[in-house]
Amino acid sequence: MKTHLQTLAVSMAVLCAFALSVATKPNFSGDWELNTAKSDLGGAPITRLVVHIEHKDPAFKYTAQATADGQDFEESESFATDGTPSRDSRGATVKAHWEGAALVIESTGSDGQLLDKSRLTLSADGKTTVRDYERLASDDRQKRHEIYTTSTNRRRLRPILLAGRRERSSLAPCPAAIARLSCHIYGTFWR
Repeated sequence: MKTHLQTLAVSMAVLCAFALSVATKPNFSGDWELNTAKSDLGGAPITRLVVHIEHKDPAFKYTAQATADGQDFEESESFATDGTPSRDSRGATVKAHWEGAALVIESTGSDGQLLDKSRLTLSADGKTTVRDYERLASDDRQKRHEIYTTSTNRRRLRPILLAGRRERSSLAPCPAAIARLSCHIYGTFWR
């Protein structure tokens, strides 16, 4: 009888821990706007960044539109939050996993070198997302602390149709003036 009670107690503890871990995974779905005044952008010339996220764990898809260094551009990417590797538009391998309530996203190059790492958290009220980002490439290191709030502009992100404004994945290569800064803005946005 004592063994059955111990087994039951251990089983309940495991079940409670599992339920708690599931409950702590936030859903990042929505439209998010970068608050440049509250963010530390590490020198990146971002003046506007709006992101639409569709998050149905483990599927995570985003479309980001930004203005950086005076140029507008857009990117869409998707990955899984369960550690399943995927390729992004730059050819990097992306892996995302949960650390409690934080989503950690890492990308590595074809040589296996860690290129960048992001950590996403969502406020308790669901109105603020914080992204701590570190680009680890030895030639272009950067750290950013980005604060996003639910977008006050409720319209869906507009398609960028003006001349010179194309999806990031179609830019080959990025325009020279923004290659080192802007192409990494959301080429590593949620990664």
